[in-house]
Amino acid sequence: MEISLKDDEKGDPFINKEALEILELLTPEEHDLLINSTKEIATVVKKELAKKGLELYDIKFEFGRADGKIILIDEISGGNMRVYKNGIQISPLEIEKILLD
Repeated sequence: MEISLKDDEKGDPFINKEALEILELLTPEEHDLLINSTKEIATVVKKELAKKGLELYDIKFEFGRADGKIILIDEISGGNMRVYKNGIQISPLEIEKILLD
């Protein structure tokens, strides 16, 4: 799992748990919550894709803070994941069509 900062000017740099804490962006507990939430959400997405014969290779989530809580702030769509069917990568629009059938 990789964590990066949303910063276009700096190329969305990767950051680790210790740096997040030093910069006071996340507490260690919030970091753990972020990691556990990512695993839980990815597992649900993977299972739903598998029902349609699709294989999740990777996925990106964007988290933020609202009312002091860490939350998922971006949609989950074909555009933020790589999915394959029978060894062939499926385009984001095709993923959505398959899921809606």
